[in-house]
Amino acid sequence: PRSTLFPYTTLFRSLSRSSATLSSLGSTTHAWNFALNLGSDLDSIREKYESCWDHKSEVLLLGAKLCLYNLQLDLDSRARTAAVPSVANLDNNTERRNFINVIYLISIQLVHQFQLLGLPGSIDPTTPSHYRHLPKFYFWLIIISMAFIFKVRIIYHTNLKLKPEDTDPHIRDIHEIFSTWSRDENDHGARGIKLIDMILKAEKSVDLRAIVSTSEGRPGSVVLSDLVAIATRLREDTEREAKSAKEVDRENGMSEDTVSVDATRVVADGPMLDLCFDWEIPWELDMLSQDPYAFLTGL
Repeated sequence: PRSTLFPYTTLFRSLSRSSATLSSLGSTTHAWNFALNLGSDLDSIREKYESCWDHKSEVLLLGAKLCLYNLQLDLDSRARTAAVPSVANLDNNTERRNFINVIYLISIQLVHQFQLLGLPGSIDPTTPSHYRHLPKFYFWLIIISMAFIFKVRIIYHTNLKLKPEDTDPHIRDIHEIFSTWSRDENDHGARGIKLIDMILKAEKSVDLRAIVSTSEGRPGSVVLSDLVAIATRLREDTEREAKSAKEVDRENGMSEDTVSVDATRVVADGPMLDLCFDWEIPWELDMLSQDPYAFLTGL
């Protein structure tokens, strides 16, 4: 209905203005509170359009706040690494930790709202999957949420006094959402499933924290760049293992037809992992892009 478009367009316009305002300020002593106030302004949109507010509206609202707060976190991180002595004292670690916790809670809430969005009758009870007809940027909101939850699992859990396994229920929920969303083995939902499985399998043997600490990205989308950096590293490791396995087989006199099962499995996994790298962040969620239709999160 036309009335439901009003909150959507208002949310995106407000996110655009708030992102530009936050970016223009840089790092200040009141940046955390200011960002939270901008988030509160987004909350007022819910009250304004209460009569036509629904689960999809709530998902977009939480997604807008998630993007806005990630932007503030990225701007602060860049300021902290800019080698300016005074910057480190612009805000204390307690405020930053509380802010990270707010983003984490919003990510969890967004996952929960996606689950409600997928309940029978919430959209169209005759549709096999309640997610598949949604605009693509809804998928990106769950991806951003997943990326931040993984970042908490890998890095921020110590700041929040959590254990990495505390994120397990939320990752399982996202896995289930992707499973419901997916229609074939190579679509976006399936890629999300493969990425989750790949990270969970590798985290016990690979220092994912070190990979994240060296990744780079545009302010506001670093959390996605972190995810791509992890996937890239794991793919490269897989390719090296496959190459080494094949070389060992050749040295042992094995032909290509009798190459070891493990090596064949690793080689087969390579192209599947490549599927994670053509994800594009939609222009609606990349407010700082100068070329909003051509921004890639990674390779």
